[in-house]
Amino acid sequence: SRDGTELLIQQDAGQALIVDDLSNLPEDEADATLTSLVAGESANAFDLVNGPLFRARLISLTANEHALVLGAHHIVCDGFSFAILIRDLAELYRNAVTGVLAALPPADSFADYAAGLAAAQSQTDEPTEDELYWLEQFKRGLPAPLDLPTSRPRSAQRSFASARLDLSVKPELVRQIRQLAGQTRSGAFAVLLTGFATLMARLSGQQDLVIGVPSAGQTTVNSETLVGHCVNLLPLRVPVELNQSTREAINQVQQHVFDAFDHQRYTYGSLLKKLPIERDPSRPTLVSVMFNLDQALEGGDLDFGGLTADVLSNPRQAENFEMFLNISQTRETMTLECQYNTDLFDEGTVRLWLSGYRALLKQMADSPDLPLAVLDIVGQQQAQAIARLNATDTELPPYDNVGQWLTQSAQAHPDQAALLSRAPNSGQWQASSYEQLEGLSNQLARALRQRAIGRGKTVGICLPRDARMLIAQWAVIKSGAAYVPLDPGYPEQRLTMMAQDAQIELVISTLDTVASLDLGIGEVMLLENPAEDLAELPTTPLPSSSLDARPADPIYLIYTSGSTGRPKGVSVPHRAVLNFLNTMASRPGLTDKDRLLAVTTLSFDIAVLELLLPAVTGAQVILADAETARDGAALLRLLNETDATVMQATPSTWRLLIEAGLQEKRNLKALVGGEAFPPELSCPLLRLCGSVWNLYGPTETTVWSTLWRVRKPGAPIRIGRPIGNTRIHVLDERAQPCPIGVPGEIVIAGAGVALGYHNQPLLTTERFMPDTVTGEPGARMYRTGDLGRWTWTGDLEHLGRLDQQVKIRGFRIELGEIEASLQKHAAIRQAVVVTRARQADDVRLIAYLVGGPVNDTELRDHLRRTLPDYMVPQHFVS
Repeated sequence: SRDGTELLIQQDAGQALIVDDLSNLPEDEADATLTSLVAGESANAFDLVNGPLFRARLISLTANEHALVLGAHHIVCDGFSFAILIRDLAELYRNAVTGVLAALPPADSFADYAAGLAAAQSQTDEPTEDELYWLEQFKRGLPAPLDLPTSRPRSAQRSFASARLDLSVKPELVRQIRQLAGQTRSGAFAVLLTGFATLMARLSGQQDLVIGVPSAGQTTVNSETLVGHCVNLLPLRVPVELNQSTREAINQVQQHVFDAFDHQRYTYGSLLKKLPIERDPSRPTLVSVMFNLDQALEGGDLDFGGLTADVLSNPRQAENFEMFLNISQTRETMTLECQYNTDLFDEGTVRLWLSGYRALLKQMADSPDLPLAVLDIVGQQQAQAIARLNATDTELPPYDNVGQWLTQSAQAHPDQAALLSRAPNSGQWQASSYEQLEGLSNQLARALRQRAIGRGKTVGICLPRDARMLIAQWAVIKSGAAYVPLDPGYPEQRLTMMAQDAQIELVISTLDTVASLDLGIGEVMLLENPAEDLAELPTTPLPSSSLDARPADPIYLIYTSGSTGRPKGVSVPHRAVLNFLNTMASRPGLTDKDRLLAVTTLSFDIAVLELLLPAVTGAQVILADAETARDGAALLRLLNETDATVMQATPSTWRLLIEAGLQEKRNLKALVGGEAFPPELSCPLLRLCGSVWNLYGPTETTVWSTLWRVRKPGAPIRIGRPIGNTRIHVLDERAQPCPIGVPGEIVIAGAGVALGYHNQPLLTTERFMPDTVTGEPGARMYRTGDLGRWTWTGDLEHLGRLDQQVKIRGFRIELGEIEASLQKHAAIRQAVVVTRARQADDVRLIAYLVGGPVNDTELRDHLRRTLPDYMVPQHFVS
């Protein structure tokens, strides 16, 4: 009945057969009509109150070709019952053709079956053996819901919209699967289920799975003629141990299957009532995916008296589960029939997964002794798609080092404004031409050479943010040495450690700066007034020399936070910077008509773009002093007064400008990087700026490795695609490629990979590994520690960190370094530092302490002796 309180018995089971004759239609039109009629039957809902609950339709295509469409509501027919109907129908047709009047044996009573089940479950209040078995499976706790990578965000309320995708398995692989089943003394079901469980584990990153398997209730009462809804769902808890071999895994799965079917009488609904499961309206309860291997219908089962018969199942338009893989089979073939939720997955996603599953089965059969973890689930089609995303080969500029490019650019734009900066003494803004910067930097480079500074040496730059800083950077590069940024605002102990670790032989600084510093190094070159200090030296470029830098020589050594408590120096070669500048000049793009507002400290590697990209393209650098860069209102005034066309900054700095009253500037190209780009920040930026770009990359792969133009306000932010001569791999914990959509560690290869960590060979070996993906001899790739995935649109999505590293205002911070510094205080026995975010770009450091009483001011003073201000926690909790 409609209220569910009464069972309605249909008295007249007679069923009219609908007949459609399409034999007079053209072949194409007949096929289209057939498809439409079959789809209509699948979509036509059943009336559970008035019936009928079974329908039949015969469609004649030609005189010798017909399609019989049978449809039944699941409440009266399951898969096992359908096989009974087909066999009976074949026998009845055969009898009619031959004229043999043979009656079918009487059908078993579904009422008797239902009554028997009810009686068995109500005989005692004590739990049955079947119940105890299933409760034991979940005694150790409920596994996390299977979280497959979806093509679109999961909605709060689950839907049932579904489609089906079929993929055939070639006869050769079918034979291999059955041979593997024989070798492992199992069945094809166990082999196929092992492969499916492995695929689910590798896609989700979860190894404790629950996979639904239907069991035919007819087998529990030894009935071959019982038609009805007798199926029960068995929630198999399958532990996927990826270090196991295929043989071991199949044997384990086979035992789970045997045990589950030995206890199949206990219903899924009864189990759910006993388990402490919180219902989630966004997903199915306990079981998200189903797996089944259909029994084969062939030979005598399909003997229609000389007719050739094929049995095909129609896709459903609604499905209870997020994914249901049904495998139909004949003597020689198998077909993967995957019913999937269309609100979660795209057809392309499912097609690639099925291709990966088929490839996985082939590897299992070919190499049954290999661990499951090393089997490839990406498949050829996905591998080719990812390879196309990494097809970034770009011709490099014809220079051995960046210094040559700087000179060429200056000679091409001698009278053009190269720099706008504050004068050291007056504080007034002053402009410098390319000819002036080229001459002064050549003079300083000669002064460095007079001090035996060149290839293989390191030079510290400890200067305020004015023209002298840029002149010194150019000069060190031209000398062939590597520059080491030493921010005057850093604590003396930290600067001393960096200078000594980098083996700096000379520091370029000013009297005011070094007067308060004792860096413990040999020589300091004062650069008070370059025009006067260097007046006696020629302004022409240095002649070619063995001291000139080569492509593989370091151009700079930049220190980042270190997890061991000491900062680590990243050594970056000229070839990497040449590639980076060449790519950035093209996209996002910079020309000699641009004016770039530089706001980043030299100690932050993104300053390479701000200072060197304009220099090699003929653009102008507007160099904000340290005070202006920190003050939103002052920075906005500078932006407006100079009419800058490009600015690169962290999300925090862009928000400062917006809060200070940034007005529409359609000529401004906004480059955003250094930390996660909050989607809501894109709304004002897209409204106010001409274009907005998100940039991503660690110091170890030369500033930026990917870029993405932001176009839709408020939409999810991606980090895009690799820049020129750069390859991005997403690898699992065993360094195997992840399929598209599956999260893994972002690993970067190509021309931008740095030389390694200075004086830290073990750490270099750990993070800079051979390029196992391409197998190119000598090629290396860098493990970023960032979690990400390829999206189906071909863009890379950043999903967070795999370790303790955080980004605050663009600065990379290892929380372990702060903890180590805190624990050096005599009163602190233990320290744990965490982050708390008020909003996406307002992250605060919180230190939790165990130890004697100590006030916050004392702790901050203690930390500032070794750490820069951005690494000092805002709050301390004892």
